[in-house]
Amino acid sequence: MSKNIIFVFSGTGNSLWVAKEIAKELENCEIVSMGLDWQGPLPAGYDSIGFVYPTYASGVPKRIKDFIAKLDLQNNKEAYYFAIATCGRVSKAQNVITQIRRYLKQKGIHLHYGERLDMFSNYVVGYEMRETVLEEAQQSAIDIKPMIEAIKN
Repeated sequence: MSKNIIFVFSGTGNSLWVAKEIAKELENCEIVSMGLDWQGPLPAGYDSIGFVYPTYASGVPKRIKDFIAKLDLQNNKEAYYFAIATCGRVSKAQNVITQIRRYLKQKGIHLHYGERLDMFSNYVVGYEMRETVLEEAQQSAIDIKPMIEAIKN
């Protein structure tokens, strides 16, 4: 039986929803919050290791960078690594996968699959939430399906 883990960071629930959708399709998949202070090496034996997180200011949140820096992945160098970055506007998140790829490479880990998932923007500090939120959420549910298939295959 395969063993899988998804590390997730989610402030408003978008990234948590994505992690749960992926976990439903993978066998024996646990979801672990990157909000926790991880201690010690990740035990050996994972077939896939994923990271799901939001895009902050067009990039990876500092919390994710710090979490990955502390995470000891040496027992799982042969695992399949993937990352999904949720973002309100894909065009403004060009470096978000490149950044996590670099953070993992610094640890000797290869990111096999990385993609951005456009979702409705929930950064509503400076403007009103768009009236198309429901349609955007429905589109995200469609857009995630080929990403999940790519991860599974």
